[in-house]
Amino acid sequence: MPPLCASVRIFSNRRTVSVFAQVHAPTYNNARQIAVPTKGKMMETLILDIGGMSCGGCVKSVTRILEGVKGVASVEVSLENKSATVGYDPAQTAAEALIEAVEDGGYDAALK
Repeated sequence: MPPLCASVRIFSNRRTVSVFAQVHAPTYNNARQIAVPTKGKMMETLILDIGGMSCGGCVKSVTRILEGVKGVASVEVSLENKSATVGYDPAQTAAEALIEAVEDGGYDAALK
């Protein structure tokens, strides 16, 4: 499959551009929460299984949802693995709040 396809329909004046990218993300087996010191605070990292994602737009949506939760320091969402790796301050939020935020956004979420 070519990396970039473009087509123009002359009669309807429609233009379409499609981009195909193959992304290789690391696979995390036996994931567990870890504590990482960040700027004097203890940060925890967890991995969520995310259901209902089907495209890059879903990845962006889940990323924005998680970044909007107070206490979240980092978010990495993988469409291939259907998961999100979240770094957060446990003094400001908890895993349950992260799951609830994702579910309120219309996706399924559970601790991996």
